[in-house]
Amino acid sequence: MAKLEGQPWVKAPIIFLFAALHLCSAGCPSVCNCLGAIVDCSSMGIKKVPRDLPKWVEELDLSDNKGFQITPDAFQDLPVLRVLYLRKLNLSGLPRLGSLPALTDLYLSDNRISDVEQVNLEGMPGLLLLDLSRNRLRHLSHLPFKNMSLARLNLNRNQLRHLEPSSFQSLGSLGELKLSRNQLTSSTFNHTNSIFANLTNLRILDLSGNQLNNLKGLMFRDLKKLKILRLRKNGITTFSDGSLFGLDSIEKLYLDFNNITTISKGLLFDLKSLAHLSLKSNQIHSIRSDTWQSTKRLISLDLSHNRLVVLREATFNGLDHLTSLWLSNNHLAHVERTAFKATPSLISLDLSYNDLRWSVEDNSEVFSSLVHLESLSLAHNNIETIHVETFRPMVSLASLDLKGNQLRTLPHNPFLGLEHLNSVALNTSSLVCDCHLSWLPSWLAYINNSSTAPPSTVECKYPPSLKGRRVTSLKGMDFSCDSSPRPIISHSPVDRVVLHSTNVTLACVAHAGISDSQAKFLWRKNNQLLVDFPITTTEQVVTVEGRVLHNITSRLLLSNVSEQDSGEYQCVVRNDFGASYSRRAHIQVHIYPYFTKRPASVAVRIGEVAKLECAASGSPSPEISLLKDGGEDFPAARERRIHVLSNETLFFIKPVTPHDEGVYTCRATNAAGMASVDARLTVRQIPEFTKRPKDEVATLGHNTVLECRGTGLPVPKLTWSKKGEVLQNSGHYLLVDDSQFLLIKETRLEDLGTYTCELTNILGTTREHINLSLRDSPTSGSTTTGIVVIAVVCCVVLTSLVWVVIIHQTRKRTQSASSLTSPAGYPSDKGALARYPTPQHHALAAHHHLTSELMHNMTPLLGGATEGYPSGQDSGSEHSSGKDSGTGDSAQRSNEDLLPLDFNRPGLRRSLIICSDSRGSPVMRGVNGMGVGGGGEPVGCEEVLGRPVLSTFSPQHLSPSSYSPSGHYTASLRRGSNSRLLPVSSPVTPSSTLSRGPSLPYQPRPCSPYQSASGSPSSSEAHSRGSPLAQRHSPDGGDAIDEGQGYSLHRQANGDLPCVHSGEGNAVRSPRASVSSASDRRSELDLRMDMPEVQFLGQVHGSRVLEGR
Repeated sequence: MAKLEGQPWVKAPIIFLFAALHLCSAGCPSVCNCLGAIVDCSSMGIKKVPRDLPKWVEELDLSDNKGFQITPDAFQDLPVLRVLYLRKLNLSGLPRLGSLPALTDLYLSDNRISDVEQVNLEGMPGLLLLDLSRNRLRHLSHLPFKNMSLARLNLNRNQLRHLEPSSFQSLGSLGELKLSRNQLTSSTFNHTNSIFANLTNLRILDLSGNQLNNLKGLMFRDLKKLKILRLRKNGITTFSDGSLFGLDSIEKLYLDFNNITTISKGLLFDLKSLAHLSLKSNQIHSIRSDTWQSTKRLISLDLSHNRLVVLREATFNGLDHLTSLWLSNNHLAHVERTAFKATPSLISLDLSYNDLRWSVEDNSEVFSSLVHLESLSLAHNNIETIHVETFRPMVSLASLDLKGNQLRTLPHNPFLGLEHLNSVALNTSSLVCDCHLSWLPSWLAYINNSSTAPPSTVECKYPPSLKGRRVTSLKGMDFSCDSSPRPIISHSPVDRVVLHSTNVTLACVAHAGISDSQAKFLWRKNNQLLVDFPITTTEQVVTVEGRVLHNITSRLLLSNVSEQDSGEYQCVVRNDFGASYSRRAHIQVHIYPYFTKRPASVAVRIGEVAKLECAASGSPSPEISLLKDGGEDFPAARERRIHVLSNETLFFIKPVTPHDEGVYTCRATNAAGMASVDARLTVRQIPEFTKRPKDEVATLGHNTVLECRGTGLPVPKLTWSKKGEVLQNSGHYLLVDDSQFLLIKETRLEDLGTYTCELTNILGTTREHINLSLRDSPTSGSTTTGIVVIAVVCCVVLTSLVWVVIIHQTRKRTQSASSLTSPAGYPSDKGALARYPTPQHHALAAHHHLTSELMHNMTPLLGGATEGYPSGQDSGSEHSSGKDSGTGDSAQRSNEDLLPLDFNRPGLRRSLIICSDSRGSPVMRGVNGMGVGGGGEPVGCEEVLGRPVLSTFSPQHLSPSSYSPSGHYTASLRRGSNSRLLPVSSPVTPSSTLSRGPSLPYQPRPCSPYQSASGSPSSSEAHSRGSPLAQRHSPDGGDAIDEGQGYSLHRQANGDLPCVHSGEGNAVRSPRASVSSASDRRSELDLRMDMPEVQFLGQVHGSRVLEGR
């Protein structure tokens, strides 16, 4: 300081300050005390405002001066006055104080002002705070506050009973309003009376100490910006849902010291911004599970000094962000295992002054989810021991308060693993200092050294040699386990499954080491103490290894058990030295299924809905099933017409059919057994006619039958009547087939008339009328019938004649062709295919015209077959229609490919075979597998099993571009130049087989364009289109390899027709022939080699087999 005093920059401010104080003190009134700009004239006994008040005064206190009088404009010359205290002056009003432009705070508390209109606030344009507390205000008017911008108004401790909607009309800028300790009632804040409508900027509202015992709905709907609301000491017992609705910005809500008993979401509805809630010192004993749905931002909750007994799983649902929770001074005796699971963010938890020893002494896992908890208070909870796992999950725990608990034993270190624990408040003088407590001295020394709190006082009670000694003064050798007075459970109750209404006994056995310390058994169910249950206790003294033990057995009797008796049971034994807990036994009570709703028998019409109501209860909950006539497979189930509603208690069958009638069984099944109940479903149907009755015509003297058929459920009764008289079985009338037919014997004239058929059942009656009339004369009827018969016969005869003519003409043409003789050189066939002569290698023209002698073999081709064997047709050809062109045998045609070929059968049908001689003697034929050997003999003809079909396309239907080396060519039969293409018919010769004749060879020539000898259309088309290629195949259907004298095909470079090349290098033209009638040229057969139709199949004795299909 000496160094600083010598510095000039320090001396200047000090000198200035002393000068200012001297100046101020020079102007301070003699009856007041001054400090700087503050003048304190309170309690000086002055009667009026001092005249020598300095103008520099900023804060003036004139409070507590009896008989003080204020004259108008008494403060006129105080331009900088900011704060003025006029408290306890017995003022009944306030005159105009003068011009105080700088005044912001005016305190008028503890006076006798009864009317706010007696307060004159003129000349105070900057007033922000007005304190009128502790006056006698009964009425509040807005007039004194006109043209004011008050921010804070204190009206505490007045006599206000009612507020008008206009009371705060001029206080739109008000931020804090205090109305505590008045006489306001709930009716003042009727939702139709908007008291706070103009307080749009209000932030703090205090209504504590009034008489708002019932919070009305929408009381605070206009206070959108309110942040703090105090409703303490109002005697609130009930509240309407949404009573706090509209407080969109609320952060702190104080409801302390009221009479609230239950909390639900209706009180806190839509308070989404609420962070701090205080409900201490109420009568709360129940918290509903949906209470906190709208307050998910809540971080602080005070429920201390209430009447909570149990904390359930859903008590704090929705409080994920809660960090501080006060539950002290309640009646908590049980906390469910997952009660704090909904509050994982808790940092501070106060559970002091409860009875939570059960949750701490047993491993109930109550604190398992509080991994962030730092401070825990369990003071004064009657805790006698601590389970080793109780605190272990709270890894962040730093402060633990266990004061007021008479701990008797700590068999294991329950604080192991709590690395952050640095403060433990522990005081007890009842410890059993046996060998299980040897860890405690060193641990206490560590805690006492690291904690700033007073050291814990822990003393021994047993053994007698250590009684009263502090644990911290003991050493390891002082702890012994020679004998322990603490009871230990040796046998726990076991799990049981029992039936409803039976008796159950649970047993628990414990060892006690000292007989003079009476052990007491307690039983708990679901962690709650059982009272008023019959418990028996027996004791037996036994010796084990030289030690005398007292075996104590406790039995809990559960009589006539019900579903409410299901749960977890546990026995607890304790004496003066500690307690022991048994394992929990789970008891399940199974209740035999019983029906709460039974189905009733119903009768339903067809097409309507049948309803069967069935509900059952039991434990476990039974499964409900529906059966019909004892089976699960019935029409309504198969056809999915059965529906289940109302949680399997209502069965619908829609729509009902006749098959649904029967007995339905409702079956309820669970683990305890099965129960069933029956109901009958009767299907009803209004009588109706299945066949509408029609009028009948009778012949006199003959029997007449009238028919009437109907249906209905139940089966209707059918009656016949005439002229109102019911007809019965008699000699003349006969009822047949359940009266469905009425037989009238030897009909008489009196039987004619109208008959009535009537169907009747319980649903109603349906009737129809039948008119019985007399038949016309037999002559007229016979004439009409004769005319019809004659007309039909004439038509049949004419049709037969037409068919006879057609068949005759067909046979005539066939016989003419068959009478022709074979030409020279064609020997006749003697019942089988003869051997062909050795090829002469003479040339065959492009189109060979057959003479009329050869046409007997081609007659079926030209005129059609007359036998019953149909001609084959190629199903693969799009022109194979299977229709005959005028031959009259189209109706007899069918596929004959699969018929076996029998060469010896008379009238054998043969396929057309045309042999063309060449160097290799190839044979073109209509059967598979036929070849010619080197000597010209047929190979394999006798083994033929079927006749292939020769029926494909004509060359004139192929475009010129289709003639290519890889092209497919066909054979076809054309009938006339303008007629359509037809399938090739197989030759049929009834008297002989196909004549044998000379071969039709072709001359091998150098490859050149093929010239037609006859100039037929097919020849010209062949010339323009080219000749097809023959594809070489092996006998097994695969491609053959050119070996020996095999053939190869190619097209010449100049585009000429392709040739067949032999293995010797000689090229021959592709075999091709056209056969036609030389006389009438009605038909022409064009045969050509084709890829799928004509194939070289292999080599047999130097020759090639050429196959055509």
